[in-house]
Amino acid sequence: MGISTPIHDALAEALDALRGLDVSFDRPMDATSTDTEHDAGGRDDLPAPTVAGDAERIVALAWAEAADLGHGAFGTGHLLLALVRAEGPERGLLAEAGVTASTVGAAMALVASASLSEPVDGGGDGVPVAGPAVAEVLAAGASDGVVSAAGLLTALLARPWGQAAEMLAALGVDTDELTGALAGLAERPEPAPRPMPRDPSELLSSAWRRPAEA
Repeated sequence: MGISTPIHDALAEALDALRGLDVSFDRPMDATSTDTEHDAGGRDDLPAPTVAGDAERIVALAWAEAADLGHGAFGTGHLLLALVRAEGPERGLLAEAGVTASTVGAAMALVASASLSEPVDGGGDGVPVAGPAVAEVLAAGASDGVVSAAGLLTALLARPWGQAAEMLAALGVDTDELTGALAGLAERPEPAPRPMPRDPSELLSSAWRRPAEA
């Protein structure tokens, strides 16, 4: 039997909510669409995507951010906070765009008091729950049924409203430029593995056996 923690429960809740959304994993979500009848299927007809380890860490950090801030739910803003704090290449891209731990924290504070498109639940007396936007971002960030940290950031950048969008706008971030940089990151070749160093003892023994020069 697996161990259940509030973080894993929050992730499971987000994935469970995902099954109730009218989305397809082979196309981006239409962020402006309000049509819930096309391609509509039952709650159990929509498979939840597989969440890669780096994306699960992002969701876990988002839950922790909401808990630390006393918020009753975590949303796209908390996912952005988590991407900034996680140790991953997405963090470096965000930092280059001016989205750092200090700036994004200030943007979160601003959005928490003023967001209309994705209000922040400030009544966090218990364990934070996943906001509905989290399930939507998980769906939009899935590629071939798998959600990665890069997919989460791509989905956040493509979303024109919500906490994350308002935070990025407040920081003056060009989301199109950042999206291009993120796509370029995915296309970079994997670095070649470094050759294994030789055992120093072998070098020493070889030198010891080398015949003396005449």
